[in-house]
Amino acid sequence: MTENELNRKVGEFLALKKIYKQIESDLETIKEELKAELKERKTDTLVSEKWKIDLKSFNYSKIDEKMFEEDIGDLSPYKKTITRKYFYLKEI
Repeated sequence: MTENELNRKVGEFLALKKIYKQIESDLETIKEELKAELKERKTDTLVSEKWKIDLKSFNYSKIDEKMFEEDIGDLSPYKKTITRKYFYLKEI
């Protein structure tokens, strides 16, 4: 890829990223409005012929690692390191 092609591709990426962030923000705003409507109607479910909205609660458990280490001792022999690569591109 030439320098011009690379610059064009990065520019395209950054422009789409801005659009994506705006769409995410718009979606979050609408989601909060819909949740407020559920709350106002005192329900967790709304249904029409074309859509259904559910607001569900769930519980999950996780181990408190700090407390576990205080009770059991060093957990480092049981820990596994996972390496991941992340792609970052920011406009400067």
